[in-house]
Amino acid sequence: MTIVVADAGLGIMASDTEGVGGYVSQAFGSKIVRRRSAGGGDVLIGYCGDYLVDRWARGIQDCKVETRGDVEALWDTYMAQAEERKQVKDGNAQGSAMVLARSGLYLCEADGSVLIPENGWSAIGSGKEAALAVMYVANDPALAATIAVKLNIYCGGPVVTEWLEKPKGA
Repeated sequence: MTIVVADAGLGIMASDTEGVGGYVSQAFGSKIVRRRSAGGGDVLIGYCGDYLVDRWARGIQDCKVETRGDVEALWDTYMAQAEERKQVKDGNAQGSAMVLARSGLYLCEADGSVLIPENGWSAIGSGKEAALAVMYVANDPALAATIAVKLNIYCGGPVVTEWLEKPKGA
């Protein structure tokens, strides 16, 4: 269980670094990976769920992310792996992801669909509701992830923040 929050307008993605499954707390590091897009620029992929989505995200090399169709093709590779390993139940896999690229923010859902949030920001994971509430008020992904860690027992650890492009002066 985890929290990942992103804002396309700000070009920021934040996540926790520790999750709780059952009664076991486990440090897993950032749930965000950075990859190069074949179309130019970086891509941030935040994910939550089972070990397959972790393996999928970390295994991605250079990818093309310029359109929703590109993201759908990328997400189809995870869904195929989940189906192959019998991790899909009632049409839903056990993982979800967000892809933040120059072209926008894309939500990769457990049912295989890829959505584009109307407001340009969203959250996934067990701390999603708390994070979305903070985003409505403060529009700050790092703060939203921090509050989710404090309010949701399945989120934990320090929050890490990644920028799609380094802010000037950083």
